Amino acid sequence: MAEGELNLDETVSDITCPTCNSKFSLSGEETATAASFSGTMIAHFEVRDVLGEGAFGTVYKAWDSQLERHVAIKVPREGRVNKDSARLFLREARAAAGIKHQNVVQVHEVGAIDSSFYIVSEYVEGISLSMWLREHVMSPLEAVRLMIPICGAVSAAHKAGIIHRDLKPGNILMDENNVPRVTDFGLAKRESPNEVTVTQQGKILGTPAYMSPEQARGDTRNIDQQSDVYALGVIFYQMLSGQRPFEATDSRTLMYRILSEEPKSPRRIEKKIPRDVDTICLKAIEKLRVNRYRSADELGDDLRRFIDGKPIHARPISLAERTYRLIRRHKLSSAAIFAALLMLVVAVGLSASNKAIRRELESMPAPNIKHVSMTYLVPGAVATANANWAVLPVDETTRQPRVQDKISIPQSASISLDLPPALYLISINVPGVGFHEVYRNLPEDLETASANSFNHQSLSADADGNVSWPAITVLPESKVVSSMVLVTGGSFIMGDGSTGLPKHERDVESFFVDPTEVTAESFAAVVGLPTSYPWPKGNFPVVAVKWDSAVAYAEAVGKRLPKEFEFEYLATNLGKADVPSSVAADYAVEVWDYLPAGEPTYDRLPGFPIFGLHSNVAEWTDSVMDLYPGFDAPSPGYVKQYAQFADLANNRVVRGGPVTLGANDRLENIANVETRKRTSWSVKTQDSEIGFRCVRSQRAHYVD
Repeated sequence: MAEGELNLDETVSDITCPTCNSKFSLSGEETATAASFSGTMIAHFEVRDVLGEGAFGTVYKAWDSQLERHVAIKVPREGRVNKDSARLFLREARAAAGIKHQNVVQVHEVGAIDSSFYIVSEYVEGISLSMWLREHVMSPLEAVRLMIPICGAVSAAHKAGIIHRDLKPGNILMDENNVPRVTDFGLAKRESPNEVTVTQQGKILGTPAYMSPEQARGDTRNIDQQSDVYALGVIFYQMLSGQRPFEATDSRTLMYRILSEEPKSPRRIEKKIPRDVDTICLKAIEKLRVNRYRSADELGDDLRRFIDGKPIHARPISLAERTYRLIRRHKLSSAAIFAALLMLVVAVGLSASNKAIRRELESMPAPNIKHVSMTYLVPGAVATANANWAVLPVDETTRQPRVQDKISIPQSASISLDLPPALYLISINVPGVGFHEVYRNLPEDLETASANSFNHQSLSADADGNVSWPAITVLPESKVVSSMVLVTGGSFIMGDGSTGLPKHERDVESFFVDPTEVTAESFAAVVGLPTSYPWPKGNFPVVAVKWDSAVAYAEAVGKRLPKEFEFEYLATNLGKADVPSSVAADYAVEVWDYLPAGEPTYDRLPGFPIFGLHSNVAEWTDSVMDLYPGFDAPSPGYVKQYAQFADLANNRVVRGGPVTLGANDRLENIANVETRKRTSWSVKTQDSEIGFRCVRSQRAHYVD
């Protein structure tokens, strides 16, 4: 076994943390050791008694002779202090001292003694929650009421940038008034960029019975607020049912169950548990983070909603979803299991409810969860671990990210996640460098994506189906926006009131935009032009570019394609006119010529050196042709026309002016196309009249 590796073949009582050498039992109980400081003084504190063993130090009860009060003092075990453990010990003090909450044990001070250290904290007269639970049988309502302040304490820690990572009943004290107090931040992970965690990838931290699946895997990069939420769920489960969701007589079996098995419903153990309480508890211990409560606040809010008699946000999983999970965890026999379950449904009868279950089962998608990893690059520099990430699934029918399903990964040089197939928006912010927002696709068929040459579509996969997405190149902010124009945002009226284009107010954030369409020269330098490219090159707008090629160019230069509303905001003089320059007569020409970028000069946004929003070539956007607000029930004729152009998964909106190169091949070649009109074209279109320009958000979205 490699040095420092956790031995999963040890007995339950011998599990040892490879980082701080603390011993764990699966019950979460600690065993007190003899006190070497009993009866002595530590600074002005008189040590009077031993309270127990913490993560790697002994906790004493002491008397503060200056402030005349009892305190708790923690010092490392004798002979256990080295450079790394001292750093961990001091980090515990800084972490706990930064939390101000009535349900958190307050740290008073930290000091040095000989070659060791000590932490002085508030002394709480009481016992641990683990001992308290042995003496109290709780009703479900009492368990809910007790969990709410515990969630509040953990939420306060998260807001202070601290992840506890070792929440368990042994680290929650019950005071004389039966008020819970969270303590022992010995394994706490700070989210401050000035702190360097002493953990290493692949090492397991925490108490095994309360570990989240990501902790059990040793996936330290994904240990965050949701890992603490999982531990809160296990504690809640124990309060409700008197047992933990996963138990075992050996550590290997326990780890396997945490990673692979679905927990039994607490309600199956104790029938008095209300369904909503059962649902809340199970949502807190979901294996997939996207299904789990995103924060302790969310968990606490649902618990309060139950107390107040309001509908909770969590929803119980259906039979179909349970079946899906069963199949997902037995991939080799999924077809057989699925067929057997369908036969079972038929066998139990054809009642209306069974028919509904069968329809749900038959319509279920095939289970397919993939492990995905990704990193980033900064040209000319080494990527550091201080990047903040956000991963958001994108609704392909609206091109909108599902913010409610956002996964945040702070302070990491890479990401490693279990994800279902979908389109994802990846937002990354590298402090001191810049940010980027790119798309990455995770399809059902990995072989098809592997052959794609575009970063936003391609991936690589090993024999086990583990996926690597192409790295994100993060360019310095000053370089990206050096040639762009900053446009101040605001509100404007989008649409012209005609059929399909009802007027509606739209807010626009400030953003950067390229002054002109991307030129053939610029495109050739970044992506390359085919040798047979027949159109004017140099400073002329590049044309006949597929939408995917435009996205690839934008990603390579640190930008993105504009949203449709951003383009209309520009092309209507920030919502003030029907044409960019406000002088409609300038646009009264029959047919426009194909001109160099920046011409005709009258097609300019007043006050900004931004050209060609209405003339020259039409331009790709990042939007799909979804229905405008207020147009939910279009006429049958419009529906037919809409369906012709709006294959939402494969079409994109094209905006801007037409251009003529030889024979007209579509209506948009004719002058005076209104700036608020929209057309939709296949992403595979290579039209001599469609080019593009890039934009960039002024700030990073979804990520710090």
